[in-house]
Amino acid sequence: MQVTSRFIETPYRKIMRLSYDLTSPEATVDLLGVNVIQGSYVRIDVKLWQDEEGKFDREEMAAFFKGAESVDIRVTRIPRENIRAASVISAATLPDKLVKRAGLVGETVAPEVLTLAGMLETVPGEELLKQVGEGGC
Repeated sequence: MQVTSRFIETPYRKIMRLSYDLTSPEATVDLLGVNVIQGSYVRIDVKLWQDEEGKFDREEMAAFFKGAESVDIRVTRIPRENIRAASVISAATLPDKLVKRAGLVGETVAPEVLTLAGMLETVPGEELLKQVGEGGC
């Protein structure tokens, strides 16, 4: 009895899957070492801070994979405020809370706003309303 065989090539999808975590300060998207497989299906998972989503350019990333059959970019948005809100909550005064909150999003608070916030906590309500009515604030 003689046995023979032959190779039958079966169709398959060429899949590339990449993952980037951009939530750490030193994180970057490094596409230099990525070789695009022509005709492949590319899926890219990106985790980033919700407030930095505007800085992420999907079209630029998809353009890098121009030889691919399709490019699926999935973004997971992480709310930064929920993670660091404890520092805001633990601040003792309203001006301190404003400064902590502004620091979370990379902003600064005007000195006038801090003064008014301090007044909200220390000046009696009637006196504060009287000052506002006189144009003092």
